[in-house]
Amino acid sequence: MVREGSDKKYAVYEVYSQGDGSGDFTGSNVVKNEYLASWLPLKGPFRPFIYQPGDSYVKCGPHKLVWRYRNRVCFIPSGKGSLKDFGFEIAPTPWSDISQVNVFDSRVKWYRYDQARERSFIPIDELWTSKK
Repeated sequence: MVREGSDKKYAVYEVYSQGDGSGDFTGSNVVKNEYLASWLPLKGPFRPFIYQPGDSYVKCGPHKLVWRYRNRVCFIPSGKGSLKDFGFEIAPTPWSDISQVNVFDSRVKWYRYDQARERSFIPIDELWTSKK
C-alpha cells in the first residue's frame, strides 16, 4: 500500500520467509514481517551534506534493497553505490495474498541484475495477460 503526503511518501509492505527451501508459504515455519518504506524531503545545509532521512529501502531478511517511490525496487543493497550483481533475484507476480504464492509456477519469471538489459516497466495488473 502506498501513501502520499504533500512531500512525504510511504509504502507499507510485508515480507514472508521460510528457511526450509520448499517454497511452501502455508507452513508453521513461515515468518511474516511488516515494514514501512519512506521517501521524505531531503535534509542538510547543502551538497554534499544533504541526506535522505526516510527508510528508502525494502528490508528482506538481513538485506535492504533500494526502494524508489512509487514503484521501484532495485537489485542494489542500500548503501552500495556500485552497479554490479549482488546475487539478488526478484520475481514480480500479481498475487496479493501469501496463500496464492507458488514459487514453482511456470509463469513466474525471476530477474537478476543484468547490465545489458534495458530498463523496463512491468505493470503487475497485466503481467500474465499481456502478449510479449
